[in-house]
Amino acid sequence: MPVMDYLIKVEQTKYNLDKPDEKGKFVKAVLEHLKKLSSASEQEPYLDKIRDITNIPVDVLRRDLNSNKDTLVKDNEKKEEQIISRENGNIKAEKFILASILHKKDYINSKINYNLLLPRREKYIEIVSSGKKISALYDEYDVEHDVFLQDLIYFNFEEFKNIEEKYFNECIWTIAEEILKQKQQAISKKFAESRDINERKNIMLDLQNIMKKIKEKNLEDFYG
Repeated sequence: MPVMDYLIKVEQTKYNLDKPDEKGKFVKAVLEHLKKLSSASEQEPYLDKIRDITNIPVDVLRRDLNSNKDTLVKDNEKKEEQIISRENGNIKAEKFILASILHKKDYINSKINYNLLLPRREKYIEIVSSGKKISALYDEYDVEHDVFLQDLIYFNFEEFKNIEEKYFNECIWTIAEEILKQKQQAISKKFAESRDINERKNIMLDLQNIMKKIKEKNLEDFYG
């Protein structure tokens, strides 16, 4: 029996198709399976089968199937936009932090290990933390072809006049929170996969600890 035929039969056993709400659930479940077929030509014969089972016209079933597809595409596009927006926000935060260190601002948090906070910017952390004069950077680095470094050297702090320290701390937490939430997700996954009671207890303690840090905006994971 073809896989899709089997899945339809399985879904039929789950619902009482004499009841309208149960029939609706059946159709929704089967259409979810149909979405996984690669082409409309593969889907069409099964729409006929669903019509024969439910007495719902094929054009209605097709409309629901395409509507589900459109919703899925829109959801994926929305997620991509959110990721891009968050990434752009993180880059802006990284630049402000690194520029503040380079220009030796007095609000810099000396407790923070910036390599832990910004692991992908290790090269620039080394540059901005060197203590060298900005003019000396042109002799040691290819500033002309390094746009990111140029942005740090010529950073416009006027845009943040009177709120520099506040914004610096916001940038620190924006990046730290994302890292902590990634750790939280990893721990949650580990908890879900574990079947050992004692291990799950220990994992739960780790999870509670990191949730507490997020709630209290605790930066101790980045001290060093």
